[in-house]
Amino acid sequence: MPGLARRFPHVLNQISAVWGDLPVATELIDDLLVDRRGGRRGFPADVLAELLTIRRLAVKRMVGQPRKPPKEPDPG
Repeated sequence: MPGLARRFPHVLNQISAVWGDLPVATELIDDLLVDRRGGRRGFPADVLAELLTIRRLAVKRMVGQPRKPPKEPDPG
């Protein structure tokens, strides 16, 4: 991921920080890829390709993992 690491190290650090929770990681990447605030220029093509590769890897790993049971509501 040379383009991402060189040009957007803070983004790579954000992804790395949540990589242990793959659904959160894919949600973060999705949020980076979709302009919800308007006016953003987007990522350069090589960085976009790297982000999509990371997302595909996360999804592929999630498919192989057992699902976590849903949390029960707190009776409190």
